[in-house]
Amino acid sequence: MTSSASLSRFYRCRLWGHHLLWGNGIVLDWAVQTPSAEPGAEREANSVMPDASEIPAEPCMHGRVVKGWVLLDPKRLPLAVAPQIVASLTPDTELVHPLNCSRPDVIADVLQQNPEQYLQRCYGFQFVVPNHVTSFPLSLRLGTRQVKLGHVCMEAACSGPNRSSGVLEGKSGWLFLGNDTNHSMDQHRGTLQLTRRGLRSWVKYARGLQRFGKSIQAPVALLIAPAKESVLGQYHPLAAGKQNPVQQVADVLSRELLVHPVAAMKACGDDAFLVTDTHWSDQGAKAGAVELAKTLGLASRDVVDLFVDDRYRCEPIVGDLGCKMNPPRTSHTQRLNSYDLGRHIVYDNGLRSFGRIFVTRHSNALADQTCLIFGSSSSYAMLKYASRMFGCVILVHTAGGLDPHLIAAVKPQFLVAQTNARYVVRVPRLTHSVRDQLKTKVSRLTETERAEVIANRVCTDASWMAKSALAPYDQMLS
Repeated sequence: MTSSASLSRFYRCRLWGHHLLWGNGIVLDWAVQTPSAEPGAEREANSVMPDASEIPAEPCMHGRVVKGWVLLDPKRLPLAVAPQIVASLTPDTELVHPLNCSRPDVIADVLQQNPEQYLQRCYGFQFVVPNHVTSFPLSLRLGTRQVKLGHVCMEAACSGPNRSSGVLEGKSGWLFLGNDTNHSMDQHRGTLQLTRRGLRSWVKYARGLQRFGKSIQAPVALLIAPAKESVLGQYHPLAAGKQNPVQQVADVLSRELLVHPVAAMKACGDDAFLVTDTHWSDQGAKAGAVELAKTLGLASRDVVDLFVDDRYRCEPIVGDLGCKMNPPRTSHTQRLNSYDLGRHIVYDNGLRSFGRIFVTRHSNALADQTCLIFGSSSSYAMLKYASRMFGCVILVHTAGGLDPHLIAAVKPQFLVAQTNARYVVRVPRLTHSVRDQLKTKVSRLTETERAEVIANRVCTDASWMAKSALAPYDQMLS
């Protein structure tokens, strides 16, 4: 238990003016501690938090712990409403934590009252914010009502070595993302949620995608590649929350549009993902491609038959999580080796990640039509299957950002937006410009990087490219 003097020193450093009431007197008092630079650092002498045994420390990979308390008047609290503390990180996202820890020490040491006889209730809170966050509004949520408390400001955290490299190690050696810039761990635990504005933005985006489809008379789909922890949660070190941002999005979007193949990937068992990587495996990508085909209107049996003779080979891989371990960790995965995607690649602009344009053509595909995918990193593995479903697949790496001009120029028979589950906290744009993206990216290339792009560029059919709607975009790289 902290001393009365320590609590009193902190009490004088509260962030608000004295004698103010919030929410018509529901909130009588509140305070917040300056976040510590390291979640695991020793508590300072003036810490208002009780011993670690009384309030469990938040597990986190990087960030700063925000701790404090709120004094509530029980006579004004709505019945059967659990109070929550809310930190608004962006207009679209917020951290939501329950106020479920009693703080009799504050009543005794700061208010100088007997906790057993004091009528008001004091609750403690503790949560982690990323190091890049320097300020955020803090609120109390009571059901549908939100009471603004104030604005928390802090100095930017000093950059230093990241002890855990943003990786969570789960059971049986499975690796997962920690709290990266998309708050993957908070999403999994359900403490990071989309705001009403964020959900409205997703609804607007979905309607825009459907509107683009109608303009070119093409079936559309929004494919969200599931997070590893949503499929293999039994290996994750932390329990899943009741609702995460992807589930929030699924609740407001049409099932005829959204493809989130968790069930299909769970049927693949451990083969759905790579042990040391965030992305789905070839088997997982196949499950996603089959579910996507259903939504786009392709016959399920015909699609499944395309892959019935596929053969796989066990291969070692380090992965985007394994490479962050010290020493780097290797796992094994089943790679598709009976189909050579490289034989069907007709164009690759040579860029990596955002701005990359990748085209496949297959003369014996199930549907001799063009599918335009505005995708992300998960789309590349899926090309091993999508390239056999559609005669021409054009993949543009935008993480779901839709380019109206490119859609109108290509006029595909199928239109797909694909993003990864952890990216749903950033709603894609309906007015994305691939041309502007390429212009910016190319202008920032060093001479060495420009040489690598030229070396990586693939164009097996110059006459096709010259007549293609992609020709102006290819010319931007010369």
